[in-house]
Amino acid sequence: MHTSVDSGTYPRFSHKYFLLKNDVPTPKIYRLPEMPGPHEINIGLLHQESGHYIVAVLKETMISSMLSGYKKSKLTEGPCLCIFDTSTGKWECKYVTLPGNLTSWNWDIDVVLANDNRFYWVDLHCGILCYDINQLEPDLGFIPLPSESFQDGEIDYHMREDRCVSICNGELTCVHIFRKNHIFFDYGTKSQQCEDSVKIWSWRYRHWVEDCEMKFAELWESRPYSSKGVPKFVPAYPTIDHHFPNLVNFFVPTGHLCNGYVIGVHLRSMEIQYWGEEYEGLLNHVRGLEIFEFSETVAKYYQQQAP
Repeated sequence: MHTSVDSGTYPRFSHKYFLLKNDVPTPKIYRLPEMPGPHEINIGLLHQESGHYIVAVLKETMISSMLSGYKKSKLTEGPCLCIFDTSTGKWECKYVTLPGNLTSWNWDIDVVLANDNRFYWVDLHCGILCYDINQLEPDLGFIPLPSESFQDGEIDYHMREDRCVSICNGELTCVHIFRKNHIFFDYGTKSQQCEDSVKIWSWRYRHWVEDCEMKFAELWESRPYSSKGVPKFVPAYPTIDHHFPNLVNFFVPTGHLCNGYVIGVHLRSMEIQYWGEEYEGLLNHVRGLEIFEFSETVAKYYQQQAP
């Protein structure tokens, strides 16, 4: 669905929320009613079979006076979930409770996902908060990230360089790069053997199931990769294809400033599905994008390159 919610439109309006429906012959943009409370950017969008859309925003906290005039729950404190339904044209705000294993709000939302009536607020360091719009209880669910993806408990570096959580074929999917050196470490000029790898998991039956693992040293030895004559850098900033399982897009640096390529690799077969031209300053561009935006940019780029 090429439908999105824009919370940073220019020129800036007072409430900043617009719904763009771009999957019809004549794209339409709708201005949403003003949402209570301060401006937020952790917005989720869910398409329903009826053709209507649900917009959800999870707020760290709200005071009761901000909810005057809005439909709300009986709770009076804690995180607040604001939901807009295009079928009613109204916001519904309800206080929600954190999972029992989380004693306080310590959440930095990297991306918001939506699938099958559920919203997921992903923190690449801490885990995933989730909520089913049909549930009656005010409890947020919690999904931990694969424990194996935390190397020796080190979680203080920029996770987006090595980790991504997204939806693929209706399943919650996580990919993680296991690296020992920085992204500009050229194994082609070093005597050190590369043991770095990438793994991908799917959330099934209430636990993470490992789908496959690929070692980068084996990828470099494959003819499609070695024939390009590019440096042996471990890729970064993985994004998951929304439709093809085990297909992951990566940023591959060239070693020259922040230039690089975007490649798409099927992890199980090690087949390179996409290979873009060298892009000047690509790393700075990737670092400035949200995970979902980068994934969409990759998809559009390769659609344009297709014959």
